[in-house]
Amino acid sequence: MTVVVAVRQGNTVFMGADTQSTFDPFKENYLSEQNLKIRKMPNDVLVAESGRSSVTQEMVFRPEFFENIPKDTGLTKKYIVQEIIPKYKKILKKADALDEKGKGEFSFLFVWKDRIFKVHDDFCVSKINNYVSIGSGSDLAYPFLDDTKLSMQERLMSGMKMAEKFDQAVSGPFVFIDTKDMQYKIVH
Repeated sequence: MTVVVAVRQGNTVFMGADTQSTFDPFKENYLSEQNLKIRKMPNDVLVAESGRSSVTQEMVFRPEFFENIPKDTGLTKKYIVQEIIPKYKKILKKADALDEKGKGEFSFLFVWKDRIFKVHDDFCVSKINNYVSIGSGSDLAYPFLDDTKLSMQERLMSGMKMAEKFDQAVSGPFVFIDTKDMQYKIVH
């Protein structure tokens, strides 16, 4: 599992994620952009994943979902609901990857410039105004994400460290990225 956090400040969204994986003892050998929980997609969209990997990979390995984002509006809830979700849902249905209620074992964050969207396991999409956390121990991260007395890195790191402290499915090193610089930073 994993924990992913995102905080909007002004025109930028700052994100962090742990690097817990099924090959945890060897994770240092596998830390590359292809194995991170936050992925760069076309049109400067960041997608963060949490959940069953066979299900989440059907989203994060499909850059074509993000190639035709309208230039005039950018990534919007309407675009996600009308263009991305139907394609994703169709793939999961075909793979028989939904439960009897039509839900998947996933949650995603789609981030573009100053916008954060959460995609829930029932395919509903929420626009997030300030901050959000998904994955294991995500509820433990929230008090830190809202603490404006801390620097942005301290907010993100404190939230993920708290999740790590109480949830064995979360562990560092931690990965940071923001929508301004779009560069990964790994902190041990």
